[in-house]
Amino acid sequence: MDDFVLNEKCLEVKTFMPRGKRANPRLKYLAVSKQGVTAFHPQGIMRVSLPPDSPAPKGSRLIPQKVVDKIGGDCKVSIEETVPAHTTPDFLVPEINSIIPDPDEQTATITVNGELLLRLIKAAVAVSEDPEKTIRIRHFPNEAKIRIDIYREPGKQEFVGVLCELEYYGDMIPGDRNEVVDALKKSGDKPKPTSLTLRTNAGRKFRS
Repeated sequence: MDDFVLNEKCLEVKTFMPRGKRANPRLKYLAVSKQGVTAFHPQGIMRVSLPPDSPAPKGSRLIPQKVVDKIGGDCKVSIEETVPAHTTPDFLVPEINSIIPDPDEQTATITVNGELLLRLIKAAVAVSEDPEKTIRIRHFPNEAKIRIDIYREPGKQEFVGVLCELEYYGDMIPGDRNEVVDALKKSGDKPKPTSLTLRTNAGRKFRS
C-alpha cells in the first residue's frame, strides 16, 4: 500500500479537529480517502480534496492527532502512521455521505467573498462573550445580502455585520442541484462583487 501526499491546503482541516480535555477523544483524527481529507467535529465536518499529484489511499485511513501534530506543509504520510477508517473503541468514524447535505435538498444559496466573511465572523466571535460563540446568519435575497448578529446577554455589547453577495452564474462551485448545474453557463464566468448602496443622510451630495 502506497504512502500519500498532503499539502497545506489539506491540513487546513485540522483547525476543525476537536481539541482539549473536554473534546471527544474518538474524533481526534483526520480521515483520508479518495474524496479528500476530512475533520469531524460534533457540530460539523470540514473536507479538502487531495492534491492532484497525491495517490489516493486504497481505502479510507485515519491519521491520529498525535501524528497530525507532527506534520505540516507539503508532506508525505506513511501508511504505517495511519489506521483503517473503522469505528473502534479508540475512534468514532461517521458515514460522511450521510452528513453532507444532498444538493437536491437545498432551499437557498448565496455566494460571497470568503475572506470578507471570515473577517466578519472573526470579529463577531471576538466581540461575543457567549461560551458557545453563537452567531446568526440571515439571508436577504431581495437585497442580495447576508446579515450576521451575535447572541448577547442584556447589557453586553452587540455586533452586526452585513455582506453583499457575489454575482456568479458559472458551474465551477460543487454542490448545486443537478437541474441548476445543467442550467448554468459553462462560459468561464468569474464571480463579480456587488456593492452596497451608500445613501447620504445629511450634507451635500457629490458625484464620484
